[in-house]
Order: sequence, then C-alpha cells, then structure tokens
Amino acid sequence: MPITINPFDAEIISDEELALWKTVPSAVACDAMNRTNGMIADIQSLVPDTILAGQALTVHAPNGTNAPLHHAVKCALPGCILVIDAKNLRDKAVWGSVVNAYALTCGVRGLIFDGCVRDTALLKQSDMPIFCRGSAPNGPTKEEVGGVNIPITCGGVTVHPGDIIIGDDDGIAVIPFKTRQPVLEKCQARMAEKEDWKKKTQDGVSTAELWKLTPPKS
Repeated sequence: MPITINPFDAEIISDEELALWKTVPSAVACDAMNRTNGMIADIQSLVPDTILAGQALTVHAPNGTNAPLHHAVKCALPGCILVIDAKNLRDKAVWGSVVNAYALTCGVRGLIFDGCVRDTALLKQSDMPIFCRGSAPNGPTKEEVGGVNIPITCGGVTVHPGDIIIGDDDGIAVIPFKTRQPVLEKCQARMAEKEDWKKKTQDGVSTAELWKLTPPKS
C-alpha cells in the first residue's frame, strides 16, 4: 500500500495567537482539558529547558520506515511541528542528522516522535527541538507505507493536522484545533489562579486550606 500524502488543509493560526500559546505550560494546558491530552512520560526532550509551540503536521511511520518522514519534510509548511507515530518502536531510529538538517532549511519548528532517533549528539547541537522516547543506533527502512497529514495516535493522544502542540520539561500537550479558543481562555485563567495561590501561601495559607481538604482525625 503506497504512502498516503494529504494536503495540510487546517487553518493557520496567527503569529499573535501562537505567541500566547508559547506562554502556556503543558501542565496548565492539560489541567484546562480536565487533566487529559498529555502524552505519556516516556516522550521527553533531548535537551532540557526546551519550549515548543506550534501546529501539528502528522506522520504515520510504521514498521521502522522513515520514508513518509522524508515526504512530510518536503511538503512541510514553515513553522509546523512534525508529530510522528512510529508505533513506539525501540530497536530502530527513524530520524537522524541529515534529514534533521534538511527539516531546518524547510522551516520545521520542532519534532515529536513516538519512537527513537539517532545521531543524538549532533541533534542536541542543532536548533531543532526534539521530543522522543529515546535513541537507538539501528537505522530505518525506506518501506513505502504510512501517511502524511492523517489522524494519528502519538504518546497515547490522538493528533490531527493543525492541532496545537505545546512542549516543555513536563512533556507534550495536544490541544484540538476546534477547542483551542476556550482552552486558551481556561489556560490564562488557570495561570492567574496559580499565581494567586502562590501569593496566598506566602501569606501563610496552607495548600491543604487552598484545596479545602478535610482535616485528618486526631
């Protein structure tokens, strides 16, 4: 079955909206979505203190192939984030330094893999934010299967082309495109609430009091 390559037909958010999403921590975004839509803990940044925000260009790369990734980079819109379902493959890497350098020239803003990468030392020195399960020395195949710009599951979360992706030291949060505005409003309210909580604790209020926990029996 050949690779399915769909056009990226999602609406592109404005630079102003993207700037707002860059201020939102992934944990706050998950809280705003009833503590859901956070990818599993195994998917972490190669480099600490990495902050990532943008829209998803989705890739399905099964069987240890990275052929669909090469097609995805070629048709990537500047500023997109490649989100790759590599089926949690642990014995092969589907990304390395050569395609990473090409992706940077195409304007890819970041990468998220439910799988592994290699050439890790070089990737850490590049300007590409990368979140993945780890590294493996075995290379990929070039089997012509998979797809680009199709719904996928990455890190236990469903991702559609155009969804908002947030990454930081806590991990990755996925905000469905259609619900992004109410979620953003909840995120902003949550961040203000957390600042208020911190102020109250500095004034002597305990966290148990803040959350109205039932006092333990003596």
